[in-house]
Amino acid sequence: MFNYRLKLIWERAYGFFHSPMIKTYLPIISGVLYLVMIFTIVFVYLQTAPPEQFPKESLITIPSGITIKDAGSILKANNIIKNETLFELWMNIRYDNIKAGDYLFKSKESMWSVARRLAVGAHGLTPVKITIKEGATRKEMADVFAGKLLRFNKDKFLLMTINKEGYLFPDTYYFLPNANERQIIDAMYNNFLKKIEPFKEDIDKNSMSLHDIVTLASLVEREAHKYDDRRKIAGVLLNRLAIDMPLQVDVTWFYTDNKGTPGITIADLKDKNNPYNTYIHKGLPPSPIGSPSLSAIKAVLYPEKNDFLFYLADSKGNTYFSKTYKEHLYKRRKYIR
Repeated sequence: MFNYRLKLIWERAYGFFHSPMIKTYLPIISGVLYLVMIFTIVFVYLQTAPPEQFPKESLITIPSGITIKDAGSILKANNIIKNETLFELWMNIRYDNIKAGDYLFKSKESMWSVARRLAVGAHGLTPVKITIKEGATRKEMADVFAGKLLRFNKDKFLLMTINKEGYLFPDTYYFLPNANERQIIDAMYNNFLKKIEPFKEDIDKNSMSLHDIVTLASLVEREAHKYDDRRKIAGVLLNRLAIDMPLQVDVTWFYTDNKGTPGITIADLKDKNNPYNTYIHKGLPPSPIGSPSLSAIKAVLYPEKNDFLFYLADSKGNTYFSKTYKEHLYKRRKYIR
């Protein structure tokens, strides 16, 4: 019975397609179907291509527990895809799942590529290499991070590190592009603690507090680059502190006014309202003027004991030390031109 019905259907279908009317209109029907197929292919291609406004180097967050439809809406709103309906249809047909998290899109991608990445959790978050120079201030660090990390907020970072000047260790770090301010601060501060751990016993025995050690080291950091010179300068500055002599270091104006020695005016030197003016205010500045390197910290912990009270450096980086102001002036005339 079944075979008879199947045979009947086949005969009718054969007769229909071989009827004179169908033979007459078959080329037209074929042409229409061909055009429909071409239109469909072109439509799908255009709708799955990346939008013109595709935001390169952008981070898109897909919240946890979100539906495929809502994910498509987020992607459409951020110009990652053009057609959220096609995205939803393809995800349900091909993958039927989506992984939450931050996704980095460095360049334009088709809807097919975006769908695959969200299905398998290919976030595209490779660590970014960031080097913080020795002696850098929080503001300088903020500028570096802002240029490297996509969600870094300079103002928030500076607010969170008000009491961390000098304690964010200068080093080379690898952060994910979506790293937040707290993660950065914790990594740098923990690195600082790790670096000074081998010297903890000597720090505890020192007559100065850790804060004073780091503050003095931040001055030494900017005063010289060679370790031996740093130890000598640390000895000079400690000598001045011991006799209650003003430190008279110019590098604090880098911190307060971004000025080098040539730019410092008489008015600056007499400014009592500047707590970092070490010509007026005796003792150490209120805080470090940057994050010192381990070399500068060691120079303060293990200074060269000497009788010098003065020093100066020439344009080649050579440092000259003197016991008296008269000798200091002589070397200034001789070496500073």
